Amino acid sequence: MANLTVTAPTKTGVLTAHPNGSDQPTASNVNYVAGETATNHAIVGVGEYGLVLLFNNSSGHTHVIVDQAGHFIAAAS
Repeated sequence: MANLTVTAPTKTGVLTAHPNGSDQPTASNVNYVAGETATNHAIVGVGEYGLVLLFNNSSGHTHVIVDQAGHFIAAAS
């Protein structure tokens, strides 16, 4: 679980988070316009090597802040 924040984007776009090693989904996690700070809560699986990938789908640049809010653990068996 994480709060994803996009700040100071130079162009309109979307940010997508997904587990490393998986195909990039077509759904976005944060939609934003140029100059706007936008945030959203996301639940993203952890992929290969314990990594989560972030993709800025715009023709511009932006700053991204990831604030991990928690994690899920497997139930005891």
